[in-house]
Amino acid sequence: MPCKFALTGVPTEAGRARSSRYTELRTQMTQFKILSIRPRAPMAITFHAHVLDISEEDSVTRVILSVDDTLEAERYLMTQRKHAFSEEDVRFGMNDVYIETCGQGWSWYGHIDAFDLFDNRVRVQLDAEAAHRIGDDGVIEVSFDLTGDERAALRAALRTTFAGQKCYADWVV
Repeated sequence: MPCKFALTGVPTEAGRARSSRYTELRTQMTQFKILSIRPRAPMAITFHAHVLDISEEDSVTRVILSVDDTLEAERYLMTQRKHAFSEEDVRFGMNDVYIETCGQGWSWYGHIDAFDLFDNRVRVQLDAEAAHRIGDDGVIEVSFDLTGDERAALRAALRTTFAGQKCYADWVV
């Protein structure tokens, strides 16, 4: 797996003196304006949602938190779940919470280790398989500014969506 790098820092005299190889590499790096290389940890998906869309259609509860109302920016988190599942749903593994973020390419039934609701944000921890597919640690954090009525509607919709699921926690006070 390739390592991601970030450019930081300025070389010090003490650092240059540690070894001749180190000094040689530092000199080469400085010539190319690369001052230091440090591995960078994968980033979580984070954004501030300006749009909350809650719908109830055909016995499906859907919640969308998004930066825009058209989803064109592909910075959104959507959950949905049917109230009752058919035999076909069960057979194809579609009898769990559906979660989608930043486009349909990152969508699953299940694969949610934790879904935490706080006063002004949600934090999702996807399982290792989903995190690997995204290429990061599987964390999705969405902040928002909601009115009291919007927050109550979000809580109710998420409670319906995650009914009977151990991964859901409501930390709203």
